Amino acid sequence: MHFAGHAVSDEAPWTGRLLFSSDPFRGDSGALSLRELDGRQFPHTRLVVLGACRTAAGAVSPLEGSLSLARPFLSAGVPTVVASLWDLDDAISRAFLVDFHRKLRTEGDPVLALREAQVAQLRQPDPVRAHPATWAGFVAVGGIDSRVFGRLPPRVDEPL
Repeated sequence: MHFAGHAVSDEAPWTGRLLFSSDPFRGDSGALSLRELDGRQFPHTRLVVLGACRTAAGAVSPLEGSLSLARPFLSAGVPTVVASLWDLDDAISRAFLVDFHRKLRTEGDPVLALREAQVAQLRQPDPVRAHPATWAGFVAVGGIDSRVFGRLPPRVDEPL
């Protein structure tokens, strides 16, 4: 699943939300809150990309960790969420995430694809696009799919 849009990530727990188009005829604001996502299940979703500002940011609870917009997807069984820690430029984010998806098709692993996209961005000749402030805010939260992890062969350099 890929969300490309706007988000609001407040410091107050459970107030973050993804912003969709409103429907005034139904009284729908278009905001999908972190609280509304909590408790939902996404058993077949392997990756969620939140292409919006500050979707990996949120208040930190000593008992529950970060209360970001990534959290309910992880709780719902999604192994990996790619999200942003800070505000990012829309045009640069779009180009970055297109490159991420291309690399995801090649790599098959979202964590590796994110790294490859970040390294590629770092090597851009345009100094604005190459600067980490424009792309380093994207992080992979989670990253281990238990269905894949159980099938990985043991590393040969590790003692048994």
